[in-house]
Amino acid sequence: MTIEDRLAGVLHERADRPVDADALLAATLAAGRARARRRRQGGYAVACAGLAGVVAASLLAIGPGQDPQPGNPRIGWDAMPALPDAAGQAGAADRPDLVGTDPTVLRFAVPWAPWPVQAVGWSAREAVEQVRVQMVTGDVVVSGTVTMWRGADRGENDNASVPNETTSAVVDGHPAVVEQEHFDWGTNQWLTWHPAEGLTVQVTLRADGFQSLTGGTPPERSTVVDVADLVEFANAVRLDATTACSAPFRMTFVPPGGRLVTCSGSIVVVEPGAESRHGALLLVQGDRLVEVDYGTAPPVVEPTGPATPPPVLESTGPAAPPSGSRPPSLLPTLGPDEPGPPDVTATEPSGRILSSAQTKERTLLPRLTAWALYQRGGEADAAAIVEGLDPVGEPTDPMTWPQRPLG
Repeated sequence: MTIEDRLAGVLHERADRPVDADALLAATLAAGRARARRRRQGGYAVACAGLAGVVAASLLAIGPGQDPQPGNPRIGWDAMPALPDAAGQAGAADRPDLVGTDPTVLRFAVPWAPWPVQAVGWSAREAVEQVRVQMVTGDVVVSGTVTMWRGADRGENDNASVPNETTSAVVDGHPAVVEQEHFDWGTNQWLTWHPAEGLTVQVTLRADGFQSLTGGTPPERSTVVDVADLVEFANAVRLDATTACSAPFRMTFVPPGGRLVTCSGSIVVVEPGAESRHGALLLVQGDRLVEVDYGTAPPVVEPTGPATPPPVLESTGPAAPPSGSRPPSLLPTLGPDEPGPPDVTATEPSGRILSSAQTKERTLLPRLTAWALYQRGGEADAAAIVEGLDPVGEPTDPMTWPQRPLG
């Protein structure tokens, strides 16, 4: 079987449900950890979005599982890591009208997760706020999302070709609807409620893949997550609290008329006791976008036991691992002189820039690197933005970051 055959099979299998980027991220990191142990250094692989990383991680995330080898502890936090709140800001319970109006503030918090956590991501963009949680129970990887928005149902989780099974629930005193779609691989399920007029909160909880990569008989994913887990996760969401989104620097240069429209961040455990952070700030200036990205490299952690063998994928040659602290650029890219798609706006579903070229990376502090993606004609502004970044606080402690990264 060729790698093309495997890719085709994977993409066909996953076409019936949403692809969870965090599940794919965790699988890619697992392969990176194996490589890092063999090299006895702090190299790592992080794939946040896009075709190359999604395809590679898909092969790993849905592979059969095996018991962890002695000396290779489970990677992650026992509980949901604390995310900083947005000081002085009101949550959705008090100000539902402010949801999605400030990219540096999520008007809710997720202080609890049902299982140990491997990765957390958060984002705020125009009208939409989201927290994503990657968990593991036994050998099964579980993804959870909490999304809040103003306006009509966005329909992101629903597969129109599959009938839904609908039941009722209660979340924080509000009536809620649970919808499930049943597949051979397990159940796609989500819960929706309306805590205020015009405001929607939707929570998903889904077994997406396996923690281990090769060998053995995979566990049955369909029995891992049930409706009770989904309702419990939803009831843990705090609408009377907030979550901050910022960066470990201030932007001392902002192009004239530029404004922040999207902020996102993530924290991932890459080794026992070692974390990696990444984030992005998307600015719009007229009809042009520029995205400022940053990444922190984890400290070198000496291996504590025998390495887990890496997965063996049939291929014509090995893929080169990424270097430095920046995750590989997996966004569709165009050269600076190529036209971008005519419908690129600041509110693309990904909340990220879609056509871009990239500036040189700049090391702001040891283990903290930043760079910018820009569209045609934006090279000078992008370079000036990166050059003007002023590091603030400790890169690994968002409590020390500025509340407002612009200015």
